[in-house]
Amino acid sequence: MKKSIFFYIILFCNFSFSQEKDLALDLKTYDFELKEDIYNIPIVFHIVHKNFKDGDISDEHFKNLVALVNERINFVDIKNIDSIFKNIVAKPNVNFYLPKVDENCNEIDNISWHYTHVEKYIMHLDDVFAFKRKESGYMDSKKFLNVWFVNFSNRTDNVGAYRSFNFQLDGIVVDFEQLNYVNFPFLLIHEIGHWLGLEHIWGNTPFYVEGNCWDDDGIKDTPNQKGPNIRTKTSGEFCDENSTTNHQNFMDYSYDVGMFTHGQKKAMRDYIYKKRRSILWKSNCNNNSELITGFIKDTRDNQSYKWVQIGQQKWMSENLNYATSGSKCYNEELTNCTIYGRLYNWEEAQTICPKGWRLPNYDDWKRLTLVVGNNQNLIRSEQGWLNDKNGTNKSGLNIIPSGYKSFYGRYYGLGKYSKLWLNNSNGIWAYSREIGEAYNYEKITSTGQNQKKDYLSCRCIQDNN
Repeated sequence: MKKSIFFYIILFCNFSFSQEKDLALDLKTYDFELKEDIYNIPIVFHIVHKNFKDGDISDEHFKNLVALVNERINFVDIKNIDSIFKNIVAKPNVNFYLPKVDENCNEIDNISWHYTHVEKYIMHLDDVFAFKRKESGYMDSKKFLNVWFVNFSNRTDNVGAYRSFNFQLDGIVVDFEQLNYVNFPFLLIHEIGHWLGLEHIWGNTPFYVEGNCWDDDGIKDTPNQKGPNIRTKTSGEFCDENSTTNHQNFMDYSYDVGMFTHGQKKAMRDYIYKKRRSILWKSNCNNNSELITGFIKDTRDNQSYKWVQIGQQKWMSENLNYATSGSKCYNEELTNCTIYGRLYNWEEAQTICPKGWRLPNYDDWKRLTLVVGNNQNLIRSEQGWLNDKNGTNKSGLNIIPSGYKSFYGRYYGLGKYSKLWLNNSNGIWAYSREIGEAYNYEKITSTGQNQKKDYLSCRCIQDNN
């Protein structure tokens, strides 16, 4: 049964708490959701072409596409979501990655090019691919999400890709022209939704069937509607004059922001668990990541800091060591500043990052946590941790056990944990991220709180605003 308009009014009213309460609510929800497994799904791309050659489209183009898909699926621009739907926006916690090897450690080509003599293919004619699936780069669909790029002869303005239902293919087929389209990540996410078991929000009935209100997607928190909104919000698709269309939903045809609901999230995760569990394989080969790194010079004192790109973000992979009159070295020993960086109170930390960089917030940490699969071992440094707790640092973030100083005067935790400031606060308290002993060296799930007078380490993130 669809929820009434009164349900959405209640949600809207509940969304008008104070900023501090909103922050606490967001953090509570975030911590709860990250306790769920993050489903990491390997994706491979196949370019089936006649007029292109290998390299005409760079590998970076596809890597950036995967990063954008992960961003848009899991981190919705909530401020631009219609107020009536804000409280049903969900983070599916589904992450896609380009694998370098299969589960048996055999190297694979995750972005492959395949010549064809065919000028253009007819959409939905899957037999062409099924017959020559090896020639088109097919990889076991139980282990990989296959995405093919081809030239379509019969593409319409509204349909540039489709999910293949042919059991021999079971992937996504995309028209070449979509690759450079600014809203292509939205279109790919739409097809991924189908691949993960979701229907259009108006159901399976063709949208051109007039007055279609008898069909539905089976999801309770997506309102019933007659058909799709094309590109942007339109009128005339309402099935209930007291309701509205969820025109910002990924399973509509609109390109207006993009969101999944809690009901859709549950349906997708259930579908993965029941129908696609074999795709959640894990490799022990330790070479599935490729780090993009560089250096930044702080012009204030000419110190250089290494940075690493993680997903779409660039993080410093060293603690800040810019000397101020208020900063501290652990146990007042200058050598510790050289090794571990300086400790700052929260007020000073707000403006301590070099030009073009800033203190991260809890959303930044959520994005980071998703990319590294909530695995603390991947972000801890390879040395410096006591009790045999060194990490693998596969992410390149290189978190070191720098401890912290209580404003009461004592120093704690060197060699056992790191406390890092976030720029979010709540009264006399500010939010921090603790890595190490307190969370059993395993997950990165908790956003802690420290008094603003405490002295913690700072990691800066590139400011893209």
